[in-house]
Amino acid sequence: MRSRRDFLKQTTVFAMAATALTAEGSEPTEELKNTQYQHIKGFNYLPSYAATIWDVIDHFNRNAWDREFGYCKRFKSNALRIWCDFLSFQRDEDHFLKSWEKGLELANKHDLKLMIGMTNRWIDSLYPYGEIELGTVLTGEPSAEYQRYLRTFVGTFKDSPQVLMWDLCNEPFFPWKMQEERVRSVLGEREMEFWRAASEVARSAQPSQPITIGIHSAHQWNPDAVYDVVDVVSCHPYGGWWDDAKGFKDALDYYIRIANKKGKPLICSETCQGSKSNETRTEIIRVSIRELEKRKIGWLAWQLMAGKIVTGRWDRTDKNCRPGDESVMYFVEKDGRTRPGHDERDWRNWS
Repeated sequence: MRSRRDFLKQTTVFAMAATALTAEGSEPTEELKNTQYQHIKGFNYLPSYAATIWDVIDHFNRNAWDREFGYCKRFKSNALRIWCDFLSFQRDEDHFLKSWEKGLELANKHDLKLMIGMTNRWIDSLYPYGEIELGTVLTGEPSAEYQRYLRTFVGTFKDSPQVLMWDLCNEPFFPWKMQEERVRSVLGEREMEFWRAASEVARSAQPSQPITIGIHSAHQWNPDAVYDVVDVVSCHPYGGWWDDAKGFKDALDYYIRIANKKGKPLICSETCQGSKSNETRTEIIRVSIRELEKRKIGWLAWQLMAGKIVTGRWDRTDKNCRPGDESVMYFVEKDGRTRPGHDERDWRNWS
């Protein structure tokens, strides 16, 4: 199985190839009809102590969340996206739910909404962060235990005003994109059955908040059916920010057309490629946020904190970057200093 770093080499090309999907020109080709989430501005939050997705809750650290939630407010943030996983629930259900209760209390303290990611399918073969097992999604239907996880987790916090939305999975269908077309189709359809069933289970808990699924940047390879099972279309545009941002703009316009076609709101739940150059990263952030806000798309940048995860430290980079660069993607150092070039005054300077 190929890793995300190999995959991202190709998604850079896909971002540029997306120009075939839209007319020439720098302005949006179609206006987003449902702009319900245009006010969202924030980050993906992977706590600085977390080396894996399970560490987030298994080793929940209230003081770290409180301190690091506070850091995001210097950017005028109003939302964070946080991942967790079923295995943490399975290991200690009481600890899991109490940790999230404390986390939501902290969100309220800092005037933040949380997009809660319930599992992950993104893979980095060198620095694995943790994901739902392949064999699980290929069953085509969540097990009784996984269904209990969905119902219990969503049901417990279904009326919390601090929950922005429930993200059923980060980047499903991810590994299939490198496969031969016939194989890709069969495996993708099988996984789609799993997430269709999972969405139905989550909705059975009657949450007041919407359900979404974070879709990776090679958008043309995601099954159209995934947009039918969500309440909010959630995209991850990264590459193509160079050369007048043609590829990046076209990717955004593609998702606007999808959201409008499905009659649903759109949110960007990951964006801003990385770089080892602080000056380059400043330009990446400037271009990415400018184009999103021009199209009235709310955004959650990758990633708030330096830490243990790949792209959160200088010795663990990936290829989510312009070809020839290496990706370091955090905004705030572990000691609380803003990374050079990442202060909002550095990049929010377009007319």
